Amino acid sequence: MNNKTEIARFEDHFANQIRFISNINKDQYPVYPKVLYATLIDALSLVFLEGNQRKGPIKHQSRYTNILSKLTYKWPHLNSVSLPQLSLKLGNVNSPLNNMIKKTLDTWHLNSTTEPWDQDGDLKKLLALVDDDSEKKNVEICQHKVLFYKYRCNLVHEFRLIGNVEKYDEKNKKVPCYFPDHKSTPPKWDLIYPTQFFNAICTEALAIVSTMLRDQDVLPWKAFNQGPLWDVKINT
Repeated sequence: MNNKTEIARFEDHFANQIRFISNINKDQYPVYPKVLYATLIDALSLVFLEGNQRKGPIKHQSRYTNILSKLTYKWPHLNSVSLPQLSLKLGNVNSPLNNMIKKTLDTWHLNSTTEPWDQDGDLKKLLALVDDDSEKKNVEICQHKVLFYKYRCNLVHEFRLIGNVEKYDEKNKKVPCYFPDHKSTPPKWDLIYPTQFFNAICTEALAIVSTMLRDQDVLPWKAFNQGPLWDVKINT
């Protein structure tokens, strides 16, 4: 078989897996679809890495967020900073950055906004307010591309959903959103990455990888170990 045939087979295989996952009853098995979508992104990120001919070792998080970074047209807030998450990280620290965030979040509640997605923080503007390296690090790890990877790790390594998602109905949500928990004082916002959003990420990631494979005429299965030897690196 030539590469074009194998690329088509690869694309059909993963498209079928996405369709299969989408048919799982999310109400009865809320963890299953997200775990499967998360691992499917893993597989696609590996092929994407192989197609870009990256040399030398690369951390798993970098590989995962690398393919996410190609989806900015689908997820324009990918590099934005989650203000509620950053507020939780900073706690009660008295600093220009934290004071600005608290004032901003107070505005969210005053406006009774349900999903203030477009009001998340701009990375450069927030970094301009940091007092020290610790605050800088907290800002960077609260970017959505990093949080999405953290969410993935909780799914895969702990087999659980992160946050208080059982309290909210994400059924009709197609993009990441916040749900207000007005019972807490001060009120807090829970970040949710809905199941349909995972589906959209997988679908777009497959399209990007498939296009790359066709443009470069790359055999997709090269990225995976095949045959009876489980770890090909042992004897190389």
